[in-house]
Amino acid sequence: IELIRKSSWDKSELDEPSIIETCCPGRNLALVASSNQIAIFDYLQCKVAQSLRIPSGDTICSASFHPSGNHIIVAFKDKLQLANVLVDGIAPFWEAHVESCIDCKFNRRGTIFAAICGKSIIVYDFLNGREICKFDCNGTNFTKLKWGANCTAHVVC
Repeated sequence: IELIRKSSWDKSELDEPSIIETCCPGRNLALVASSNQIAIFDYLQCKVAQSLRIPSGDTICSASFHPSGNHIIVAFKDKLQLANVLVDGIAPFWEAHVESCIDCKFNRRGTIFAAICGKSIIVYDFLNGREICKFDCNGTNFTKLKWGANCTAHVVC
């Protein structure tokens, strides 16, 4: 976080970064997000490489890199959004409307991703964006999603 504070991250217009995730090995990138902006941060050059400002009314709850570093998934309270990481910016290309989304993550292979939405976990196919399955968990509030080495999902209550 100290590198980001010393960088070109615009502190006058943005909240303190709240989501930070590094990319795959070999790519010196980190995904940085505040409540109203997503940025791809090059931590070797200590600068923001690409960024995307979020329209007012939408608040970012979670964000995650695809293992290739070429895509990101962003969770808002009411939707999930996939975006391509391009040389000159970030371009959203897919969206799903969900309720009470709080976390999202790609699996280690990048073939599927999951989101915690209220008391459910929804798993999607990355290639076509279709919902693969939905796990409803009565009475349990999940807070965090993590993928295991063998691509099994682990959740934190």
